[in-house]
Amino acid sequence: MMFTVAAIAILVALALAITRGILGPTVFDRALAANAVGSLAIMLLAVVLMALVYRWARDLFGPWGGVLSLVAMAWDPAMIAHSQLGTTDLGVTLSAFACFYLANRLLRRYSVGRLIGTGLLLGAALASKASGLTVVPVLALLLGQGCLREMIALWRAFRSGQGGRGNWVCEPF
Repeated sequence: MMFTVAAIAILVALALAITRGILGPTVFDRALAANAVGSLAIMLLAVVLMALVYRWARDLFGPWGGVLSLVAMAWDPAMIAHSQLGTTDLGVTLSAFACFYLANRLLRRYSVGRLIGTGLLLGAALASKASGLTVVPVLALLLGQGCLREMIALWRAFRSGQGGRGNWVCEPF
């Protein structure tokens, strides 16, 4: 609920800034409105990132873990500094974090939608900034570890006689 209220407040301020940019009486008003639009868009990305951090931490550690991670993120000096600047840093952070979150959910339960979403978020991270290239090896390690864990579980089931060759998702040979 609080994320929705914050996002709505930022969207209202964004609409007012766009209106000021269009209807501003002077060039100076239009320049200030353009700066405000960029800053408010980054603030909206910060709110979405905080909501995503809360959700992932809540999924992993329960509601108090989500609140604790949200408080830690809200008081992080880098987050405070970059959430008000019109730079691409928060965009690449959000798209990379969302990519990792969706890949983690993909490993828990496979679906085509999650696979496509992970690919689109990887593309967004790569398009946001050149440092988005660091997402590729981390995502490869995350997905490789998940596939290896699944192969080991299926191999143990196969060896104990509970599973057959038809259960393999990732063929080792």
